[in-house]
Amino acid sequence: MSLVRGSHGEQVSVDCHTLGGVPGGTLRHSPCPPVERSRLCLWARGGPESGTARRQLTARRKARGTPAPHRAAPEREAAPGRPPSSGPKAAPVRPAQGRAAVSAVARRLSAAAGSGCLRAAPRCCRCLEPGGWGHVGGQAPRVLSALGRPRPRNPELRAVASFPGCPEVVFAACELGVFDLLAEAPEPLSSAVVAERLGTSPHGTELLLDACASLELLTVETRGQRALYQNTALSRSFLTRSSPRSQQNMLLYLSRTTYLCWGHLAAAVREGRNQYTEVFGVPSAELFTAIYRSEAERVRFMRGLQEVWSVHGAAVMGAFDLSPFRFICDLGGGSGALARECAALYPECRVVVFDTPDVVCAARSHFSFPGAQQVSFQEGDFFKDPLPEADLYVLARVLHDWPDEKCSHLLARVHHACRPGGGVLVVESLLAEDRRGPLTTQLYSLNMLVQTEGRERTPGEYRALVSAAGFQDFCLKKTGRIYDVILARK
Repeated sequence: MSLVRGSHGEQVSVDCHTLGGVPGGTLRHSPCPPVERSRLCLWARGGPESGTARRQLTARRKARGTPAPHRAAPEREAAPGRPPSSGPKAAPVRPAQGRAAVSAVARRLSAAAGSGCLRAAPRCCRCLEPGGWGHVGGQAPRVLSALGRPRPRNPELRAVASFPGCPEVVFAACELGVFDLLAEAPEPLSSAVVAERLGTSPHGTELLLDACASLELLTVETRGQRALYQNTALSRSFLTRSSPRSQQNMLLYLSRTTYLCWGHLAAAVREGRNQYTEVFGVPSAELFTAIYRSEAERVRFMRGLQEVWSVHGAAVMGAFDLSPFRFICDLGGGSGALARECAALYPECRVVVFDTPDVVCAARSHFSFPGAQQVSFQEGDFFKDPLPEADLYVLARVLHDWPDEKCSHLLARVHHACRPGGGVLVVESLLAEDRRGPLTTQLYSLNMLVQTEGRERTPGEYRALVSAAGFQDFCLKKTGRIYDVILARK
């Protein structure tokens, strides 16, 4: 049994074996065997559910004739002027943020125990380490964390994964075509063969392949004196061009645009503006001039967004039942990837993608989706030109690019064009109301600082924006993924 303490006296007594813990007693937040409530004893001083849970456990034990397990006495605060009583020593004082985090985890674990499994626990909680204040956080700071890669269990691998060069390893391997070459090969290849086929140096190729293997992106098999490399399931799914879930173009866009701006993060914080002037020599007000600085980069960015929606599109478009909206307009819809996800879910709907002329031209020239007859394109600037009349307007990853005043202007235009009874669907990564997480969204917000005029927002901030534009019936759906969905009606 292991004990984790919260900020207000919460104590979580956990049998790690029953919960499917890993060696060392660490609990991992992942699909696990059902939790017996009699083996997960939670009590919180003044907690709303603690008394009920304790009474239910006691009744069940009496019915079975099972003796109550030993429970350490809860700590009590000493009265003013009186020394602390003997018994369990007070827990050491820790930073308030750590205490609050574990306190929140204890409360969520209590709810999870009531449902019989740990799947109800927060996604951001990957593990609780016994004997202390726990580890509450997201995944290791790796570029692949957005793809759902769990934090490595091996401490040495965790140290490797936190090294700043790890994203560059993935970027370089994608740019050179390492994962594509290994995917096409009928058998594992040596570093010498990979170097020969890619036209790279043998020494550098071997170093890169070994780093990818340590990041669990490649596997290594030794035959005689040769090391042979092949893709893992992760790299086959997300890092090869041939995979329908590939994220390769988005990673290359990050490498060639986003990461260059992040090199000026300190300057962006000092100045409070994006860094396009310093990095690309374009005015900071022209947000997409740098992204679309060439036809190749424009297409790469559009393919990157297409890859994002190949993973998340069905979840966000299926968060609400959109079948009553027969005519849908996707504002800033790029290649039309999200529009086609919508059309696949709602065959009776028609979807028009409204974007700038150069984007619409690129979409028609470089992207084809056979059988998607429900989707059409219309050129225009959604800040200036008349919007198509529609029942529903989709703003996916759009509002976070702009400051509040421009968002208000755009939403007012949408409300004016929207048919009576219609609505607006906002798809964004949402901050918690106290802005203390999730970490992924906080990093996205910093990215908005270095690349755009906008920021990520809380649900309350989006409610204020859409309400000021005239929309009502604000509804929020959490998808359990990076992006959540807001629907408001006219």
